[in-house]
Amino acid sequence: MMTPGLDRYVSARHRDNALRVVVRDQHQRHADPDTVTLCGERRRSALWLLDSVADDRGGEWGLCDAAPPHAGIRTWAQLRR
Repeated sequence: MMTPGLDRYVSARHRDNALRVVVRDQHQRHADPDTVTLCGERRRSALWLLDSVADDRGGEWGLCDAAPPHAGIRTWAQLRR
């Protein structure tokens, strides 16, 4: 799921009766659109447990490109209490 050998950023915050966890890695975006799709599918399938926990706790999760000035992929989850 993460790119080996590169830094990761992890944040956990409790606010408004929910836990929000964010993980950002430095995985570079692929140039080939088919590889972008495949990479996203692999990440989503690797996060099946996160999907299950978020669903069970009435939460949500997602993947997206990290916002500038950061590079990489941001994975986040928000779990209700």
